[in-house]
Amino acid sequence: MADAKDVAGRHVFGSGRRFRPARATDDLGYSAFLQLNAHHYHRYAYARLETATTAEMAVASAMHAIGAGWPAMLRQRKPAASAWCVLQERIAALRTSPNSLTDRLYEYCPAQAADIAVLRLCLRLPNTAAADLLGVDVPFAEVGLRTAERLLPSWVLEQLKEGIPH
Repeated sequence: MADAKDVAGRHVFGSGRRFRPARATDDLGYSAFLQLNAHHYHRYAYARLETATTAEMAVASAMHAIGAGWPAMLRQRKPAASAWCVLQERIAALRTSPNSLTDRLYEYCPAQAADIAVLRLCLRLPNTAAADLLGVDVPFAEVGLRTAERLLPSWVLEQLKEGIPH
């Protein structure tokens, strides 16, 4: 049976079901993105926000926004970098205790160097994993870590290296 259109102009197939284009959340690429990044996003948000509930809210909001804009995000030169920016915006919106250790880190270092320091020192991610999360090249991540280590007071570095739970 040939395709037909209903009153609203949507395609209807022989079974009478309406054609529904795939949503971003149905996309296998987006599902893979979630599987690869959600755990690290949660750990990072927890390190920045210091409460599990607030971290969960930030990540859920970021993942919703990333999913809603997934097709546009894929057109970006570095989709992971765009997704990381969305997460950063959500964390900034929910940050309530500006005196945390990680906040001090961001006072001393440029934002990307501070991000790398949190991911590498506090969360103990390998350099390639940290670079992948931020959507940057591995050498850039290496330089970011060296920059943070050079700019941070030793007491901040020591506390960061104590890490957070996995």
